[in-house]
Amino acid sequence: MDKYFWLRILLNFFEFVAFILGIIFWKKVKHSYWKWFVFYCGLILFIELFAKFIGYGLKNPKLNSDLYFFIGIPVQFIFFSWLFYKWFEKPKDKLLPVMGLIIYLLSWITDLLFLRHQRMWFSSFSYTVGNLAMVLMVTLFFLRFVNSNEILKYKQSNMFWVCLGLLVFYLGTLPFYGLRNYLYQNYKSVFYPYWDISFILGCIMYVFFSFSFIWGKPK
Repeated sequence: MDKYFWLRILLNFFEFVAFILGIIFWKKVKHSYWKWFVFYCGLILFIELFAKFIGYGLKNPKLNSDLYFFIGIPVQFIFFSWLFYKWFEKPKDKLLPVMGLIIYLLSWITDLLFLRHQRMWFSSFSYTVGNLAMVLMVTLFFLRFVNSNEILKYKQSNMFWVCLGLLVFYLGTLPFYGLRNYLYQNYKSVFYPYWDISFILGCIMYVFFSFSFIWGKPK
């Protein structure tokens, strides 16, 4: 197995830990919308493992790519848009995740109809749009968070830990996924080290997700 197989295994381990911790601390979240975050972690873990079976077991990279394009990546942006919508209280703040999701879905349709059939193995356009929307939502969260009483008990805020994880991963990998096809075709010396980093950032994100289950107390 190559290095990237083991990096994926490492990422799956941290995904698994987050999911198991969500189950262990289920009583804390079962009566709030945070219970769906447990299901989300489980779904992502399942998609990752199934994709690994398709890629390494069936040796079908196209089906693997389709799984992420049609299910894996959209699920992430849809879920977190919903989560931000639930957390934001002001109607004008709720507008951002709604608009962000609509713009992402339009970019996804654009990828599907016009860009996916070109010689590109990763849909950088829609992913970058979703990534930017995610970063804007995270930024708005922190602006609201630091000006609220919740900051006094930040350790108990589920959303604080989740947004910290999202910030690390989505902001840290924005240049890589935005230029992924270009880097792969023209700068492999940059592509592969950055790919390594993206896996590490993904692991860090799930560490923060785990903290949200351990220390978080749904409001």
